[in-house]
Amino acid sequence: MRTSSYSTPIVIVGDLNVHVDDATDNSSTKLADVLAAHSLVQHVDVPTHSLGHTLDLIITRFDSAVTLLPVDPPSLSDHSFVVVDIDCQPLGNLPTDLRVVRNWRSIDIEALSRDLSNSTLLQSTPESADAAFLCYDSTLRSLLDQHAPLTTRRVSRQSTARWFDEECRKMKRTTRAS
Repeated sequence: MRTSSYSTPIVIVGDLNVHVDDATDNSSTKLADVLAAHSLVQHVDVPTHSLGHTLDLIITRFDSAVTLLPVDPPSLSDHSFVVVDIDCQPLGNLPTDLRVVRNWRSIDIEALSRDLSNSTLLQSTPESADAAFLCYDSTLRSLLDQHAPLTTRRVSRQSTARWFDEECRKMKRTTRAS
C-alpha cells in the first residue's frame, strides 16, 4: 500500500447503490479498483439494506482511525442507520461557527418506532394529500424534537475546496432543482 500525501481527512459516506458485498458485480469490482488506486478503504462489511446487500458505505483513507459501531438491521426504512467514529484531525486554526445540530446517536430506535406507530400520522392519516404532508412533517419534526432535540455547537468553518468553482456550483444547483 502506498503512503498517502493528503494532509486533510477524506471521508465519503452514503448510499452508493453498489453491491460491494458481491465480488461478481462489475460495479463493485470497479469501485474496489478506484478505492485501491487512491489508498481508500470501505469500512462497512455487513448488510445495510433490507434485501441483504451492503449499500451504505463509509470510505476513508487507509490510515484513518475508524470505529464502526454495531449496525442495526433496517427498521424505519429499508436501509440501516450506520454510525461511525472517525478521528479527523483539525485542519489548523479554522474560524468557528455556531450550528444547530441533533445528536442522532441518542435516539432510542425502539421508542421512536413505538411513538411513530402511535402517532396521528399512522393511526388516522388525513385523506387529502396536503393534510397528509402537513401531518407527516409535523409528526416527524415533533418526534425528532422529542428523541433528538436540537442543540447548539461550535464547529469549524471549512473553506471551499479550490476545485469547487462556479461551474461546479451551477451543476450542483441544476442537480438539486431536478
